[in-house]
Amino acid sequence: MKGLKFTLWIIVLFILLSMAWQNIPPLIETDISLGYEVWKVGAWRSEPIPLYAVIIMSFLAGLCLMWILDLSTRMGLRKRVRTLEKELTALRAQPGYDGSTSLESYADEPFDDEGEPAESDEKLPK
Repeated sequence: MKGLKFTLWIIVLFILLSMAWQNIPPLIETDISLGYEVWKVGAWRSEPIPLYAVIIMSFLAGLCLMWILDLSTRMGLRKRVRTLEKELTALRAQPGYDGSTSLESYADEPFDDEGEPAESDEKLPK
């Protein structure tokens, strides 16, 4: 099944590459001018720019924008990892912790949305 899926992806890639190759001349030959006008007071027009350059610059601008937007998520995840590592270190430092017991045995404890253990009547054995 993996071989069939891989073969189909190669065929799709080949078709897309051949379409892109056939459409290169219109991109190279087409120039556009960017402009900005506010209430017919100040009008600005750029020199003609090749269309392919505008497409590449738009893609790179979108890539940078999405990277910046993703930065806050990554920073939050790093903070969460540091907190969990501190909790793990504190758990291993407990006097009743046995190194031969896997930490997955503690995974049965329910957690609330903030990552703190939920209040329950049952206590885990140490």
